[in-house]
Amino acid sequence: MAVDAAVVSMANRDCAAGFAPYTGQSVDTSPYSVAYLIDSHQDRTGADPTPSTVICLLQPANGQLLTGSARR
Repeated sequence: MAVDAAVVSMANRDCAAGFAPYTGQSVDTSPYSVAYLIDSHQDRTGADPTPSTVICLLQPANGQLLTGSARR
């Protein structure tokens, strides 16, 4: 698997796993969508086994501004 595909797969999995505990709702049925950023500490050729951090973002699925907390 290519590194880019692996990062996307891992980010989607981990962000989705944290969604329900945070919002109390399923990703599929909520009014929110999830996006992510990768905070890369180094390039992919380094020896560090955990070179990046995934930062999960929650936003309204309709594109409007979030005016309150999504936390349950």
